Amino acid sequence: MKKCVQPGWQLSPCLTLMLLMVPFTWAAGQRSAQPAVLSQATLVASARCGTTPQWSAEQQVRWNTDLQTFEAWDGTNWLPVHNTPRPADDDETPIVKVTEQNKLTATGGTGSRHFGHAVHMNGDMAIVGAPNYNKVGSPTNMGATGLAFVFARNGANWNQVAVLAASDGKNGDLFGTAVAISGNTALVGAKQAAVSGKKWQGAAYVFVAGRQGGWTQQAKLTANDGTNADFFGNAVALEGNTALVAAASDDIGNAADRGSVYSFVRSGSSWTQQAKLVASDGSANDGFGTAISVDGMYAVVGAQNNANAAGAAYVFARNGLGWAQAGKLVATGTASKAFGYSVSISGRHIIIGSLHDDNGPGVSSGAAYIFERDGQAWRQQARLICTDTASARYFGMSVSTNGDYAIIGSVHHDVGTGTNTARGSAYVYLRTGACWNQQEILTASDAAADDWFGFSVSISGSRAIVGAVWHDSSGNTNQGAAYIYRTNRQRPCD
Repeated sequence: MKKCVQPGWQLSPCLTLMLLMVPFTWAAGQRSAQPAVLSQATLVASARCGTTPQWSAEQQVRWNTDLQTFEAWDGTNWLPVHNTPRPADDDETPIVKVTEQNKLTATGGTGSRHFGHAVHMNGDMAIVGAPNYNKVGSPTNMGATGLAFVFARNGANWNQVAVLAASDGKNGDLFGTAVAISGNTALVGAKQAAVSGKKWQGAAYVFVAGRQGGWTQQAKLTANDGTNADFFGNAVALEGNTALVAAASDDIGNAADRGSVYSFVRSGSSWTQQAKLVASDGSANDGFGTAISVDGMYAVVGAQNNANAAGAAYVFARNGLGWAQAGKLVATGTASKAFGYSVSISGRHIIIGSLHDDNGPGVSSGAAYIFERDGQAWRQQARLICTDTASARYFGMSVSTNGDYAIIGSVHHDVGTGTNTARGSAYVYLRTGACWNQQEILTASDAAADDWFGFSVSISGSRAIVGAVWHDSSGNTNQGAAYIYRTNRQRPCD
């Protein structure tokens, strides 16, 4: 059978651990078999999906019934491996083609608006934040009120259907710093909004679409214990009737900038603060709430400055009317830097960006880490790096995962030739079993130097959106743009 491999596709092989004559058995229905000790001769290969665990002369292996895979102990974690032989028809591995479908810009755009600073996609709806826009359209600089733009898909086209603005917005609020959309509801952060005279306390605004298609402000969310410079609204997440709003500079006790996340729930048209989430081991300057994501029963919160800027992420599980911390995630097998700068959760998988990771000679080239839920525990499944890594790529500045797909932004990627500095790119990965294989490197069709394409990313189903926050559009410097892509998952052909 012959693969239909197109030029430019990059299919990364998933190397396997070969298990020969493993002398152990397990009972039907048993989650994990009693570990067996393998001799050095039995351990043939020790590379898995681009990672190289350090195996010792004697190694334990077990069978995980839940995941239907062998696992080997590397001294710290049980890592999934594959029993040999591989499936007979290895050519059946799916391949993915990703094509640019639309370019989104704001109506009435002028320079330095930073359209694309934040993006989020949910089904046939997308929202784009532009924190430097002024809601009345008059030219301003960095102190603008900010706007958010809602787009809806109609066939292959995405049409702007609403422009959202805070009812009480002021210059300098940075409304649109963070955005989220779920069904007919949108959530927008304004991290520098003043609240009751408290400068930069921050706020978040909820908007809903009416039956006739118009969008109206439903609520303004603020922290019940907020104060100056909390930057409440620096990150937001929304699912159904649950809204999460981060305040990464919130002071907890005497710990300055320790950070927190507030949970709000909706009943009818009213929103009520439900809980305040903090890290159980948090300390000053952690920045807990740098990034947040929610899916079903779980939420993940990034704390990029935890442990002297190595970074961490915290998992929370719904607990009745509140949330309980269910785990702390850190990178294993390597020294991370700014781990937790970006986060995303979908089903059993969490992806975490660590944009200042060093890879060989690549200082701050960046990385992203995949964690998988095993029962109530989360364990590292993969560490992703770009195949053409170089210094200051900032791979992992933005991340998003949905189903079997992940997308990772690399804003300082010098793409192409000529004047190409920091055009930016985004990498698409597809999960097959326990392996995450790089499929495509996305770039804008009209990319230019210093666009910072990949500053924000979001993926939903077969479509993705990527923000290019400094893109020059129609002669307007740094106006910003966002690009829609569609994935086409194919099977190899004869």
